[in-house]
Amino acid sequence: MYATIQRLVGRQGAATEALRTVSQLAAALSRLPGFVSFALMEADGGIDIAVMIFETAGELAEATRFAAGWAEDHLPGWLFAADQATSGEIVVQRGI
Repeated sequence: MYATIQRLVGRQGAATEALRTVSQLAAALSRLPGFVSFALMEADGGIDIAVMIFETAGELAEATRFAAGWAEDHLPGWLFAADQATSGEIVVQRGI
C-alpha cells in the first residue's frame, strides 16, 4: 500500500459546507481503483491535512491528480499543496 500526506491550504475556519464538500471528494476517491482510505485532519492552527491510501503507487498518483483537479473545481480557494506532500510505501501498518 502507498500513502500521501498532504497539506491543504485556503480554508478559513471549520466551515460546515466546505467539510461537506470534502466528504463528497472522499466518496469520489472511494470509487477509484485501489482505494483503501481517505482522511482529513484539522490540525492546530487551522491547517488541514489529507491522508490518502491506495494499493499501488500508480493508483495513488492518479488519485492525487484526481483530488487536485476535483478540489480546483469544487473547493474554490483551497489548494492541494503538492510541494507540501509526502508520499511513500507503507511498510508497517496495523488497523485502519
